[in-house]
Amino acid sequence: MRMMSAAILSLAAQGVWAATTQPVPYDADLFRKDAEVVSVHSEFLYWTVQEGALDYAQKMNQPAVSPSYAIGKVKSATFDLDPGFRLAVSYFNAPKYWEVWGRYTHLIVRGKDRAEKPSQPSEYLTGTWPQIFTTLIHAHSAIEFNYNLFDLMIDRMFIPNPHLRLRMMAGMAAAWIQQDWKVHYFDTTLQNTTIRNRWHYVGGGLRMGLMSDWYWGSDVYLTALASIGVFMGSYHNIAKQTVSTQTLPIRNSNFSDARPAFTAQFMVG
Repeated sequence: MRMMSAAILSLAAQGVWAATTQPVPYDADLFRKDAEVVSVHSEFLYWTVQEGALDYAQKMNQPAVSPSYAIGKVKSATFDLDPGFRLAVSYFNAPKYWEVWGRYTHLIVRGKDRAEKPSQPSEYLTGTWPQIFTTLIHAHSAIEFNYNLFDLMIDRMFIPNPHLRLRMMAGMAAAWIQQDWKVHYFDTTLQNTTIRNRWHYVGGGLRMGLMSDWYWGSDVYLTALASIGVFMGSYHNIAKQTVSTQTLPIRNSNFSDARPAFTAQFMVG
């Protein structure tokens, strides 16, 4: 009986030892849900801007009686690819699954375009803005877009299974955006006129969205984000035109109003 009791105790001890030394599964805490974390993030962005209503000239490809005929291809201002950045700081309040973060996005993108008069005498280059002169030999466009976005968000995390994390986000956002566009028209005597259009928008509002992180394996995650927001702000537009033959502008107008704006962001990576 003593030998049998000793054997049972020995087997029990071995069972407890084996249970306490089993390795922790690799995916037991992929998202560190119980760790309180303050983190800093930075992103390098290489972006461009797509914008409509940027036509500045029309280059004819067929003979016409007058430069005022609408024949040919419309030339529009375009933006290059330019670098930008995004900076953010966040605080995760474990184990309550709340996170608060602030983010700033900045981009300045530029573009230059040029159109020449066709070589045929009966084909013309026509300005889509007031060109003042009868016959143009070339037109230049130079545009700059300055984009600044500020976000202050709070999100609630949900981890329905060890491989998936969901975040419901809501918060405030503000935007400061401005654009400066210059168009130059030159005639056959190299006299020129310059049209400068400048506008800026400053506004703020609310943003909300959903973000997910799905673990695929070998430290590879699929991240997806979708958010929408509504802004209310002040829009101001100034248009000014000068000619090389006089000092006073021939056009100098401005427009301003309060207007709403809609914003959306989508990301998969």
